[in-house]
Amino acid sequence: MPYSDGLGYKFPLTNKNKKKKLAIIETPNSVTSPGNITVISWNIRGFRANRNLLLTAIQDSRPEIIMLQETLTKNAPPPKLPGYILYHKARQINSSTVDRGLITAVRADVPHVPIPKYTTNKDWESLTITVQGFKNTTLDLINTYVSPKHLFDLDQATAGSENFLLAGDLNANSDVWGSSNTIPGQHLLDQLNRSESIIINDPKVPTTVYGSTLDLVIVSPQLFSATHWHQNESLTSDHIANSIDIASVFHKAPGIHIPPRWITEKQIGISLRRN
Repeated sequence: MPYSDGLGYKFPLTNKNKKKKLAIIETPNSVTSPGNITVISWNIRGFRANRNLLLTAIQDSRPEIIMLQETLTKNAPPPKLPGYILYHKARQINSSTVDRGLITAVRADVPHVPIPKYTTNKDWESLTITVQGFKNTTLDLINTYVSPKHLFDLDQATAGSENFLLAGDLNANSDVWGSSNTIPGQHLLDQLNRSESIIINDPKVPTTVYGSTLDLVIVSPQLFSATHWHQNESLTSDHIANSIDIASVFHKAPGIHIPPRWITEKQIGISLRRN
């Protein structure tokens, strides 16, 4: 993992992959002013059961992106959220039984690529949406759920993504981020130590009502200094929502500097770095 002296990174967001031209949804009301965007990630444990709670919690804040796991929704009818474009991946076993499932909701005025990327296997699933950044850069938002006791392939989930934020219920316990050690947690930690990806959760703040930290937020190093993590307790099932502010994704502002809460670092082992 890249070393941090507690001052954060100041790398600009870049996108070296210029090979593809991406079609972008843009509206007359698309985001045009400098400032943060907010991403909410929450294991909702049933979209239809907790939809009213979600609507109440977001009615004032209107976050730009909402990433939901274990939505338990069928393929039809498609789920809806006023003011948002929803990308939905159901896990429908048969006509009456559903399992897991992902929804990524993009606020209707946010420029983005309307073609989601799905990765699904028996152990984990992800849904990637690309939003438009400043100066024609892009940011991949990767919504992820991993089944309990199974191993997550971080490299596969982030393959091809230069700038990314991956968030979701990874079911990977580790004492590094505030839970007891498990094989999936150690597997994820090994992958983090081989890569430059960084977890931005606060290790002292559990993400479930049972006191464990299963819901993680992982970012690429280019995005690290522009992110700020906090918890949104107004969105609670048996999981508590993560909220991430991303500074100046749409328009670059000078002097952006948000110190990290903590990272892992492969040269010196595990370091906890707090503000």
